[in-house]
Amino acid sequence: MGIRINERKERDGENYSHLLTIEYATDVEERSFAGTVFGTIGPRTVRIDLFSFEVNPDGILLFYTNTDKPGMLAQVGSILADASINIAGLSLGRSAVGGKALTVVSVDNRISEDVLARISLIEGVHEAKVVVL
Repeated sequence: MGIRINERKERDGENYSHLLTIEYATDVEERSFAGTVFGTIGPRTVRIDLFSFEVNPDGILLFYTNTDKPGMLAQVGSILADASINIAGLSLGRSAVGGKALTVVSVDNRISEDVLARISLIEGVHEAKVVVL
């Protein structure tokens, strides 16, 4: 399958005593994901690509990238509320003020294709996906 695994251990890594980073590259894209475990709190995803944040990798997660500008979260929240979808958690990361942002929303109910399409149509939203873990 062409999968190569490289293990690298560093003493002076980022701000975490133990950080697992997974990187992959295809003909279409390159991505990276990093996670750690916080004591008794459990595992947390702390970086996707260049976006740093903290999210519990569990349940139903809405991921969307957007232009960092006021009102983006309010518009998404309104669509979720109209569909009776409760927000359980939220984490934000951005490249720079006014740049590209990544938002991860943990929700209590499944997100339908219709709701996802409505979120995708918001001006400034570049990509929206639902992941169920």
